[in-house]
Amino acid sequence: MLDVVSLHFAAPSLNVSQAVYATMDKNKVQTCKCEANKDCSSGCCSFGFCSSTSLCEGRKVENDYCDDKSECQNTSCLNNKCLPEDPVINNQAIIGIVIIIAACFSTAFIYCCLCRNKDGGEGGRRRSNGRDLDNVDGTSLLNQSREHSNSARNRRATDERNNAQN
Repeated sequence: MLDVVSLHFAAPSLNVSQAVYATMDKNKVQTCKCEANKDCSSGCCSFGFCSSTSLCEGRKVENDYCDDKSECQNTSCLNNKCLPEDPVINNQAIIGIVIIIAACFSTAFIYCCLCRNKDGGEGGRRRSNGRDLDNVDGTSLLNQSREHSNSARNRRATDERNNAQN
């Protein structure tokens, strides 16, 4: 049987909309709903937190007014409203992902720049020891190497003959 039922309405300028307090028997659980973090003067609510057990533990449901996440059932309070769950993606996760992506692009850019400089630049022909390395196969490279060594031997022989004649 219901012993006490009281409704308290506050002025809208106080930001306290209403508090409902009900007791059944002295052995039963009290139920209340506090919609602002103020003293509802109902015996159940004290500064926005309920002082009884079960439903009156300061755990508000979705879309109830809250000043702190500890007031909400799901411990998530955003813009003074209890949310059903904590947001899955937070700002730190977004910043971390952006930093990782930027690091990957920077690494790829630096790698491309270093490789381009190693090859002699864009559009340039690659040369090694005076030999053309573009459009060559193994046999022509071997022939170029033989010609180079033969011409060096011929030059040395010519130089020795000239020195001997002098």
